[in-house]
Amino acid sequence: MRKPYPREFIKAYAHAFRTYVKGDWALAKTQFEAVLEMRPEDIVTTNLMNFMNETKYVKPPDWKGYKFFNE
Repeated sequence: MRKPYPREFIKAYAHAFRTYVKGDWALAKTQFEAVLEMRPEDIVTTNLMNFMNETKYVKPPDWKGYKFFNE
């Protein structure tokens, strides 16, 4: 599964995702934007960006570190 993804992409995504989980969505936004520069078609990153944009990249007060997506 990882073969089509360069190591640099995986590392950048993992770092951005950890930032997202911790709740620093302003920084996660910047990091995910860098991920999308590498792979603009990445649906998972796009979904996360859209979700964070709903609150203008500020984590909700009840943030538990995860979000279930139905897509």
